[in-house]
Amino acid sequence: MDVRILYRFFFCLNRKAYFIYTIMLRRYLYILCFAWCMLFIPSCVKEDLSKISSDFDWNANLSLPVSSISMNSAGFRGGTSLVELYKVIGMVIYTETVEFDLSEIFTKTEYVDSLMLRLDIDNNFPAEIEVFAYYMDESGRVVRNIISDTSLTLAKPDIDAEGNITSVKHVLHDESFSKKDIPDLLKTKQILLRVFIRYLDVSTEVVNKIDDFSIDINIGLRSSVTVSVDEI
Repeated sequence: MDVRILYRFFFCLNRKAYFIYTIMLRRYLYILCFAWCMLFIPSCVKEDLSKISSDFDWNANLSLPVSSISMNSAGFRGGTSLVELYKVIGMVIYTETVEFDLSEIFTKTEYVDSLMLRLDIDNNFPAEIEVFAYYMDESGRVVRNIISDTSLTLAKPDIDAEGNITSVKHVLHDESFSKKDIPDLLKTKQILLRVFIRYLDVSTEVVNKIDDFSIDINIGLRSSVTVSVDEI
């Protein structure tokens, strides 16, 4: 074998070993410097960490379900059947209440920047409906209207000749509230839902299936919060 080839081989090998040794030595020096800082100047480290924690905030959007309600003929509390009452007065009002206490949802409301209440409504009932929603205090008084446009109207679903609903009417409504609205919302203990039922289909085919139909309302809450990192 050529001597020059052997020389180059051992030269490259030694050079590689030298680089590896140098890198390892640098790593050990870094570790020793860090350990020395932690042991002999802990006050400086503590001061730096406290400065970091006080200068940063944690922002998040939180979503949670509040309640789900299904209104139907079987659950109607009017002293008589829903259909019979409609035939007499030409309209029916269906009322439900939902527990809603903001102070139990957020233990520190000062962190809340804004709120959004969502109403997800399906009209699977053979009538036109108009939905009103209110925040109520513990005495049953109205704190404020949830729906800024006063109410939500959903048209009567399409119904076939056999009395079956072929297309459910749906609406998704979001109502936003700022930080200045929170004091009023803290008075709230319930949400009142009032649904006006109009233009009910009272054909024999529909009335025979009236207990199969429903008005479904899902309520959700979305909040934007800001919390200082040193309070987490």
